[in-house]
Amino acid sequence: MFYCCCCRKQQRGERNADDTTRMTSQAFEDGSKKSGDVLSKTSATQGTELRMWLGIAVLISLAVCLAVEEATVDEGIPCSKYQVAFNHSCYEFVRLQRSFTSAQSWCERGGGHLVFIENEETQEFLQKHIAEDQEWWIGLISNSVLNETTDGSMIWLDTSNISYSNWYKDQPSPFSSTCGYILKNAKYQWGVTDNCSQEFDFICEFGEVRGLPWDKAADRNLYFLVMF
Repeated sequence: MFYCCCCRKQQRGERNADDTTRMTSQAFEDGSKKSGDVLSKTSATQGTELRMWLGIAVLISLAVCLAVEEATVDEGIPCSKYQVAFNHSCYEFVRLQRSFTSAQSWCERGGGHLVFIENEETQEFLQKHIAEDQEWWIGLISNSVLNETTDGSMIWLDTSNISYSNWYKDQPSPFSSTCGYILKNAKYQWGVTDNCSQEFDFICEFGEVRGLPWDKAADRNLYFLVMF
């Protein structure tokens, strides 16, 4: 009888131990599952954030590529961030008050010249980028100044004749003026003046290399016209 009671107690102890083992195992499995869920959620969150940052990086790269593409002329001539590409040239609209000679020198330092407006398309393009209430120097000069001749007609700085014009009134008479510019408050039409020392904003053109006979003699002639 004593043996049976001991056996029953032992069996109950074994059952309790088994129950405890099962509870411990279940608790461990539950804990592991919860930990796995947390890790899964954390990994998912990190994955989402990673994808988001990768997407942002891709968008930034595309924006940079587009900016570089827009700032490049059709033939591959690069324009700086301060310039605008149009018809195989780069144009810079310089909001610095300079005399005609100083403006031309400023453009030359960058490898360009004061703008040549040789067709209506270029004229319309420029109008979109300049303020109408400002005067703007352009690359028009008297032939008598540039070439030391008695011909006072207006020509471009590369000595080419004017094929397209947008004069405010009639074409200026010879000997009456020396430097050309875009008038203010005149619907972007051109004017001329013999006071080339006035300080206006100006437009530089870069791109196609064109020989400019703007030598020291021409500079000296214009200097004396400006100063005296």
